[in-house]
Amino acid sequence: MKDTRQISNGVKIPRVSILVRACNVTRFLPEALRSIEAQDFKNWEALILDDASHDGIMRAIAPYRPDTRIRYIRNRIRLGRAGNLNRGLALARGTYIAVLDGDDAWCDPTFLSQQVTFLATHPRVTLAAAGVQEIDERGEVRRIFPNGWLHDRAIREHLLIENIISHHTVCYRKQDALNLGGYDERLFFTEDYDLWLRLGLIGKLHKFHAITGSYRIHTNNIGVRERKKQIMEELRVIWRYRTAYPYLGLALLNRTLSFLASLLPKQVRAKIASLCRYHALRARCVNGLKFPHYGHA
Repeated sequence: MKDTRQISNGVKIPRVSILVRACNVTRFLPEALRSIEAQDFKNWEALILDDASHDGIMRAIAPYRPDTRIRYIRNRIRLGRAGNLNRGLALARGTYIAVLDGDDAWCDPTFLSQQVTFLATHPRVTLAAAGVQEIDERGEVRRIFPNGWLHDRAIREHLLIENIISHHTVCYRKQDALNLGGYDERLFFTEDYDLWLRLGLIGKLHKFHAITGSYRIHTNNIGVRERKKQIMEELRVIWRYRTAYPYLGLALLNRTLSFLASLLPKQVRAKIASLCRYHALRARCVNGLKFPHYGHA
């Protein structure tokens, strides 16, 4: 997909601004940047949002600095996940926003072109996303998340029960996010989930079936280190939108079970999950709510 819009001085206006959150993920960052450069859609800018890292990020990005589409932005004081993203939103020049954490990667070179084309031709859709796979520190696939909810009604029927939209597979309009006040900086772990729920209040949601993103699990991953706090914050978020989306009871039950599981030692959780095929069982339970794929958005 080509885009030839230019500003008066001859510099091309980026159609998409990619917010690359980077906080002590230097060893994974080159893979994230390679996956951006591999996209067949070329009219982008990538804002590397360095949230006061101390692990030598400049050495990691040095080979990519000649690419003028890559902008390095450092926070002298750590702003946190939501604050860092809001700074990126304020500095972004693109019409659309995509997000890729520095320890994740895109595995589909057509990701941006599909998302931009879809949003440009579906003005009522405020957010487009896609499927995701989980990888380990070596980049090997551990599991693929179910992706059976593709169109607006099916997505919103499930969104309170579980966050089925992965941050690094989304593309949304910058102005929509700014109109909603950006990411909620009172949230430390679920700022993305809260924004999806708010975007769903002003427009339609859509997901592509294809797996386009790789979400990396590693020892410094916030979802690993702060799982209990994350679940408690999710409970606050779903309560905030309890009247706007259906199935509050199932949403509360899902988080309660997840919290109880998080109280067990890691080795015990892993053993139980293996014996009872926990992830497959959990997916079947959530999938038990079978809604038709309601037309295109």
